Amino acid sequence: MRTKLLRRFAALFLALTLVVSLAGCGGAGQQSETTTEPASDPEAAQIRYNDLRLPYSRADSLDPFLAKSSLNRQLTPLLYDSLFTTDENFEPKPLIAREYTTDGLAIRVAINADVRFTDGSPLTTSDILYSFRLAKESDVFKARLKNFEDATVSGADMLLFTLQSPDPFAVACLDFPIIKTGTSAQDRKQAAREATTESDTAPAKTTDQVIPVGSGRYVLQYTEGENDPILTVFNDRFMGFFPAMTTIHLVNMTDATALFYSLEIGNISFAFDDLSVGRYTRVNAAISEYPMNNLVYVGVNQDDSALALPVVRRALSAAIDREDVLNIAFQGHATVTHTPFNPVWTQAAAWETAHGAGQTDALAMLEQEGFDKINTYGVRNNGRVSLQFNMLVNANNDFKRMAAQQIAKKLGTLGIKINITALPEEEFLEAVELGKFDLYIGEVSLSPNMDLNAFFGGSGAAAHGIWNKTASDAYRSFLDGEINFDAFMEAFAQDAPFFPLCYRKGIVACVKELRGTQTATTYDLFADIEDWHF
Repeated sequence: MRTKLLRRFAALFLALTLVVSLAGCGGAGQQSETTTEPASDPEAAQIRYNDLRLPYSRADSLDPFLAKSSLNRQLTPLLYDSLFTTDENFEPKPLIAREYTTDGLAIRVAINADVRFTDGSPLTTSDILYSFRLAKESDVFKARLKNFEDATVSGADMLLFTLQSPDPFAVACLDFPIIKTGTSAQDRKQAAREATTESDTAPAKTTDQVIPVGSGRYVLQYTEGENDPILTVFNDRFMGFFPAMTTIHLVNMTDATALFYSLEIGNISFAFDDLSVGRYTRVNAAISEYPMNNLVYVGVNQDDSALALPVVRRALSAAIDREDVLNIAFQGHATVTHTPFNPVWTQAAAWETAHGAGQTDALAMLEQEGFDKINTYGVRNNGRVSLQFNMLVNANNDFKRMAAQQIAKKLGTLGIKINITALPEEEFLEAVELGKFDLYIGEVSLSPNMDLNAFFGGSGAAAHGIWNKTASDAYRSFLDGEINFDAFMEAFAQDAPFFPLCYRKGIVACVKELRGTQTATTYDLFADIEDWHF
């Protein structure tokens, strides 16, 4: 009934061409941007606008544990459900899970007993264990599950997950897709090979896109004679799902750099860009931002005699104008942070409100510690040590090169000399790994539990140059429950092992004819797809 009503509403909407006040694809904050490059035949494009057409890569797998491209990985939430999902504040919300409890290193999760896969079979704890082990080995999910020791069945509808070390936020990482046992692409291909060997006959022709069975909002289907599949709605989903978009066409993209051009000419109706290359491409479409959990920071090498002093590190961090970095370097596509955590995370939001806007007089801090002299080169010093540093930056990323320039300009007003060295990406990464820097502009993608072990794990990807253990010890005490968030932040601020700058945002774009609320979340660009319509 609801589906029919939605269809009638959509038809009436199109027939009357009524201009309503609903938000478009970009939501309340959408922007309409233009380019000087004309689109293709408007009539041909308009036909495509009336079908939801999403980009994907035919050359890549749609198996959620094997997909390599961001195009295919972004489709995972449409096809598969997980135990938990995270809301806009990175709080875990039960999906297949019914409830959970935590006790030290143990997480007990009860699941909904009435969940069924798209083929009608029940989803059981065995399927979850099967998916958990695949996720632990996959490139996408293994990092966030590295602290999970094991998972076992603890009752008819109960699972027990055990951790290697305490983490009160670990349940947020149980967002891996759940698939039916034995239906991974690898298992299916293996079964097909075995069947061929046993029967001694050639197997029936199948599509290259053999994907697992899930319980998500849509089902992948192929039409005879068509190279690209469609997604059809799964109305029998256990929570119910009744979108206006009952069919979605997947469109093969061979060149990801042409994504927005394909949107402009109507080949696709939705596109996204995580802006990881460090530049923004203008597009004639409805534009909005989506949050990401990517922290941009200034790395610090404590081998340097000046940077080994916590007061110098604190002063440098305090002197950086993060709003300038956000607005000028990242063109507004980020959120300023004063903690190492995402500022919208529930734990960090209150601290940001209370302390984030507070100003510290960096110059007074330095002068109080004896850095009150300026040499003939205009560099501040204490008579023995000069505040002159080399900052490395990825030359291939315009956002970060500009960030380095803004930071150098601001610190220069205090007599702190920053020499910027821009290196090609591979050379930049190698130099950071070898410790050939004083400062550098870095970025890490944090897991949903805001795990900082990339900095404090000793061999973490962002731990280069961090020798003082004050902040890392406080972080471990925080996870152990020995100190609260404010106590950890006090220790972090005093130690200043690195300087958090901002959390980046990506952009989503859709054809202007697409209507309905659109609030892309960090891990689901299609969170409100049920509301979309033309």
